Amino acid sequence: MTRFHDVPTPVPDRSRIVSGLLALLPRRATTAISPRDGKSAKLALPPQGSPIYWIIAAALFVGWVAMLAQGQ
Repeated sequence: MTRFHDVPTPVPDRSRIVSGLLALLPRRATTAISPRDGKSAKLALPPQGSPIYWIIAAALFVGWVAMLAQGQ
């Protein structure tokens, strides 16, 4: 707050203003579901050899080839 020179605030009010601004910041969301085994919850991803990765890779490759073909 001391870097803002265009808004004059008395020194005793700075801590109150900063506390009020911090209260306006969003809080981290807490999840209602807790892990069963005590480990942190991880994003469920398909196995590495899963066909979905090949489908995504093929779609990206086809899009890249189509983009190259339009440039000529």
